[in-house]
Amino acid sequence: MKCLVWLLAAGVVLVHSPAHASQSSGDAAHVSVDSCGRNAICGLKNPEDVVRLGNTRFAVASSLARAPDSQSHLYLVDLASKNAAPLLPTMDPATQRSLDPDCAPPQNFRTLITHGLSSRSDGPDHGRLYVVNHGGNQSIEMFEWHVHGRNVALTWRGCVRVPPTVLANAVAPLPDGAAVTSFGSPDDPKLANLIAGRPSGFVMVWSKRTGWVHLKGSHLPGDNGIESSADGKTLYVAAWTDHALWILSRDGRRAPTRVPLGNFHPDNIHWQHDGTLLIAGEVGDASAILSCGPHKICSTPSMLVVFNPARGGIAAQQFIPPTTHFGAASTAIRYQDRYWLGSFLGDRIVEVQVAPAANKHGYEAR
Repeated sequence: MKCLVWLLAAGVVLVHSPAHASQSSGDAAHVSVDSCGRNAICGLKNPEDVVRLGNTRFAVASSLARAPDSQSHLYLVDLASKNAAPLLPTMDPATQRSLDPDCAPPQNFRTLITHGLSSRSDGPDHGRLYVVNHGGNQSIEMFEWHVHGRNVALTWRGCVRVPPTVLANAVAPLPDGAAVTSFGSPDDPKLANLIAGRPSGFVMVWSKRTGWVHLKGSHLPGDNGIESSADGKTLYVAAWTDHALWILSRDGRRAPTRVPLGNFHPDNIHWQHDGTLLIAGEVGDASAILSCGPHKICSTPSMLVVFNPARGGIAAQQFIPPTTHFGAASTAIRYQDRYWLGSFLGDRIVEVQVAPAANKHGYEAR
């Protein structure tokens, strides 16, 4: 679950967080118990989502928090040197807006409240970053990233406003636009349907040609993380209280496929460089997870699952117990032979070694 859902359309901030969860099956992995030792990168604020910038040493983390004094609500993470710092985008006056030409740029990037992220490479050292924003406008903001040695530049390139009926959570870029999940709906303000595992969210797809369109077959129990195929014809959606990954066809001609993931709540999902999907989430009772917070962290276990779309099955699974300083992973990325986990609460991302089971299918560590 994207464990902080911002119901800004209603003027309400609802904190979802994990607590008192029970252990699930799978390979166990352990994270650092240091205040910020060699297995953690600190100095962040609620890094709910993290994405790598191509195959570089860099990642970007979101900041799902209202922090008026923050220099930025995006962080640049150097996975090689294990440092993080605010990443302040720039504005190019000559920008040709690549999404909705009527969507005005943010007046101040410091006012962004960032949630789900997605990154696409257009070359070895440059690409696009898509950001769900709750600060000021409810919008999808798109940036262009460039890596120059040990420096990363982020330039605003466009945006599209999200309808007020959408509780925007995660974003996936498409060749002609973007897809956004709504984690719940405004007609279920107490999230009763979500907690009960009934359909409570949906996917909206935007393109310049059609505007916003509801995706057929996407009314699921807690639409959360989302990814898209390269051609944009297939969407992969994590259903939080359904404990499943759903594979949806954008044109609606193929029946949705449900892939059970196990006894956890799948949150963000991201492509890995070997063509698999890495899915992170929380283990425990849904109502307890939704009621935890706002604390420094939530002491809830986490789960990582690697799904292989080509084979249609789960390739690996790891259980991660909570520690004093980290719990309730909402996202994960892989760098070399390590996973880096982020959470919707706390001040860090933490490192977990890839279990041997993750390599037994011949996947290359990158």
